[in-house]
Amino acid sequence: MASCSPAVEALIAAGRLKVVTLPADGEPILDEVQLAQVTAAFFSRELHVAPSPGASESARAFFKAAQRAPRLQWLQVFFAGIDDVPVLDRLMSRGVWVTTAAGAGAPAMAQTVLAALMAISRGFLHHLAAQRQRRWMPLPEGASGPVPIAGQT
Repeated sequence: MASCSPAVEALIAAGRLKVVTLPADGEPILDEVQLAQVTAAFFSRELHVAPSPGASESARAFFKAAQRAPRLQWLQVFFAGIDDVPVLDRLMSRGVWVTTAAGAGAPAMAQTVLAALMAISRGFLHHLAAQRQRRWMPLPEGASGPVPIAGQT
């Protein structure tokens, strides 16, 4: 199991929390007795999303197990949107709290958008193409130079 925070480690040591990491190969390792003990689950991107081998089968096995866990109360998913995800709709309709990672990627997304705007406004795409060709290629005649982004929407 991956390392946990000190608070989680303390709960495990006190016998108040049991953590089981399911394999990414889609093999069901929990029987009905074990599934009956599950009250919370975390759908991990690292284990269940491509390019992991067997990722889609692994995801199907995870959600199949989640639906069979009669005492499941809480499911945390790594993605932000859960609209129109039938398996999550089914879990929520039976009272399972589904929480998301909405907002977790916002700073990185904002920085990526800003970097893209700067690259476009400064003609980086043109210059990167020239660099790949190992040629000096000034901007075509009539092309404007860097475009200030101040005041633009």
